[in-house]
Amino acid sequence: MDVLDELIRKQPAGSLDARPVREFAELRNDIEMIKARQAAKRAEQMITDLAAVKRRDPDEYQRLAAELRKVLEDSGD
Repeated sequence: MDVLDELIRKQPAGSLDARPVREFAELRNDIEMIKARQAAKRAEQMITDLAAVKRRDPDEYQRLAAELRKVLEDSGD
């Protein structure tokens, strides 16, 4: 899909108005939205799982929390 998107971007501007190109762009956007929603669901599950680890295995929780902090600090967010 990424390759097709790149090829479409290299086409002359007028050809980007063609119906198949618009439909592809909509499909690409729909897929990206689904991916984002699924990633958010996985993150929410991770939070729930981390809370369970905190209760059941505090040492493992501390290790995981430290790793998570590193990732969050490195991401610049």
